[in-house]
Amino acid sequence: MSSSTSDTAAGFTEGPKRPYYAPPTQKRGFRVGDRVYLLKSDGTREGPYLVASTPGTRTYTLCREDGETAYNGVIVGADALEAD
Repeated sequence: MSSSTSDTAAGFTEGPKRPYYAPPTQKRGFRVGDRVYLLKSDGTREGPYLVASTPGTRTYTLCREDGETAYNGVIVGADALEAD
């Protein structure tokens, strides 16, 4: 069985026996207005916050629910956030 380009793009991987679906390994990105929690190094969550902007790929700035900027506008990576 041969793999077509569209199968590879859809997430199908050809293994030793049969093609199988390989789920995406990255988390879904957030959008402006999404409610998120900031994951602290000790394993606790802080928030909720809202995504204020997306200055780069998988990076975000946060604000409080009243619109006030959180953490002086520091950019936060997606791995430090968890969806509500």
